[in-house]
Amino acid sequence: MNPFEVVILSPEGIAFEGEVLSLYVPSSKGPLGILPGYTPTISPLVDGVATIVTDERLTAFFGLRHGVLEVKPEKTFILVHEAKRCSSEQEAQAWLSESLRNRTKSHNRG
Repeated sequence: MNPFEVVILSPEGIAFEGEVLSLYVPSSKGPLGILPGYTPTISPLVDGVATIVTDERLTAFFGLRHGVLEVKPEKTFILVHEAKRCSSEQEAQAWLSESLRNRTKSHNRG
C-alpha cells in the first residue's frame, strides 16, 4: 500500500505532517476511514480522536477539537481548532474531556 501525505493544522501550528498508510477521523456523520487513493472530499469534523498509521507502521493518536477534513489527490488536510498528539486513544479522550471542561468553565465566567 502506497502512503499518502497528511497535515494536521491548528491555530497553534502543525501538529503532524507526514506520510501515512491510513487515517481515521471523527466526522459529523460518524467515523471516517481514509486510505491511499481516497476520493477527493471535504467533511466537517467533530470533537474526537484521530488515529493515524504511519508509513513505519506506527500508530499515532490525536485529540481533535472540531474542524474540517479535506482530501486532495496530493495531500490530506485536517484543519481544527485544537490538536494534541497523545500516546493512546484513552489519553486523547481524557484531553478532550479536560479541554471541554476548561472551555465550559471559562465560558460560564464570561
